[in-house]
Amino acid sequence: MARNLSLIPIMSAPKTILIPIDFSDISLKTLEYAADIAHKIDAELHVLHVMETYQYNAALGMVTDNTEPLRKEAEGLLDDFRSEHSKMWGLPLRTHLRNGKIYSEIIDMAKTLKPEFIVMSTYGASGVKNLQKYFLGSNAYRVVNSAKCPVLTIRKPKKSPSFKNILVPIDITTATEQKVTRAVRWAKAFGATIHAISISETVDALRGRGRTAHKKLDEIAARIEAAGVKCEASHFYNKPVAETVMNYAEVHKMDVIFIMTHKESGASTKFLGSTARTIIEHSTVPVLSLHPKG
Repeated sequence: MARNLSLIPIMSAPKTILIPIDFSDISLKTLEYAADIAHKIDAELHVLHVMETYQYNAALGMVTDNTEPLRKEAEGLLDDFRSEHSKMWGLPLRTHLRNGKIYSEIIDMAKTLKPEFIVMSTYGASGVKNLQKYFLGSNAYRVVNSAKCPVLTIRKPKKSPSFKNILVPIDITTATEQKVTRAVRWAKAFGATIHAISISETVDALRGRGRTAHKKLDEIAARIEAAGVKCEASHFYNKPVAETVMNYAEVHKMDVIFIMTHKESGASTKFLGSTARTIIEHSTVPVLSLHPKG
C-alpha cells in the first residue's frame, strides 16, 4: 500500500545556513541570494571565508605566513558588504575566517554547525587583488560529494529567490522516496508546486524499464497530491536525462531542482554520478543535492 505523504510534517524553518564566499562577484551575489532566503525562513546566516595563506618564498628559502593581513582585509570586506546591502540588515549573521584547504574547511564547519543546508556558487573568479585567488567551483563538487547536509549550488543567482516551483526528477530507486519526502516538506513550507518528471532513455525503452518508470511517476504524483501539494507530472521517452532535466527547468521556469547524489565507486575514490554532476555543473537553475540514506 502506498505510504500517505500527508502524514509528513511541514518542514520546520531552517535555523542555520552556511555560505562559503571568495569575494568574487558571483560569490557575493550568492551571499545576497542566501540572505534573502534567510530572511524568508527566519534563519541565521554563517558566512565562511577560507584562506590558504602559507606561501613558499624561494628567495628566502622558507614558508612565510601572511594570515594576519589577509584576515584584516577579509574582515573589512565583510563589514563593508553588510553595511552596503540592505538585505543584510536585521539578519542574524556570523562570519568565520579559517585557514586550510577550502573544501575540507567547509565540510568541517558544516560538521560543527549542522546547518539545514550549505549555499554556494558552482564557480568563482579570483577575489579582490590583495586576497589570494581561489575558485569555489573547483571545490563545490567535493563539498556536494562529502557534506552530510543538503547543498544548494547556484550558477546564476537571482535577485529575489523563491521556491514556488520545485522540479523533482523521479526514478525507480529507493532514494527517490527520500527526495520526494524532502520536496513535499519544502512545498508545504513555501507554498510550492512540485513538478515531478521521469525520463526514459533509449536503453530503458529497450529493456522495458520505461513503463515501470512511468508507473512509478503516476504513483508518486498521486501521493504528492494526497499530501495536499499540487503536482504536475510529465514523462519523457527516449531522452537524455541531464539535458531533459535542465531544459524542463528553464522552459517551465523552475526555482530549484532536487537531485540525489548517487555515488559511483572509482579505482581509488568516489565521484558524483555523472548525471548529477552534469546538472550541478551546467544548470542555470539552483540545484539542491541530497545524499541517499541507508
